[in-house]
Amino acid sequence: EGLRELCYRTIDLTENVESYDVVDIRIRYPDGEDYIILAGKRILLDEEESGNCYLRVSEEEILLMSAALVDAEQNDGTRIYTSRYPEPAVQQNSVVTYCPPMRIVELIEQSPNIKSEEPETDAGV
Repeated sequence: EGLRELCYRTIDLTENVESYDVVDIRIRYPDGEDYIILAGKRILLDEEESGNCYLRVSEEEILLMSAALVDAEQNDGTRIYTSRYPEPAVQQNSVVTYCPPMRIVELIEQSPNIKSEEPETDAGV
């Protein structure tokens, strides 16, 4: 409930990722800092447009991805990429570690479109 399917064109898809795999979406800065933006997301690759992928995301996850995309654009050498779960049926989802700018945190806290529960994942779908 509350998920939307969005297309992302700027995520570096690792070669071993295929449609319906479960992945984390991560951000790596040039200094080596690396954070999880989205955890345990089932990915759908666009077969017609190489590099495009679709994710089902909550409102909070949309805001986190938007903030990370801006971070990547503003920091040369920053990469947003996938990390595949080799055995999603037995692996526990990672914990989101990305901390967006304070203005995004405030927006998340104030948004009427965000429920107070944990973000939904679709790894079990």
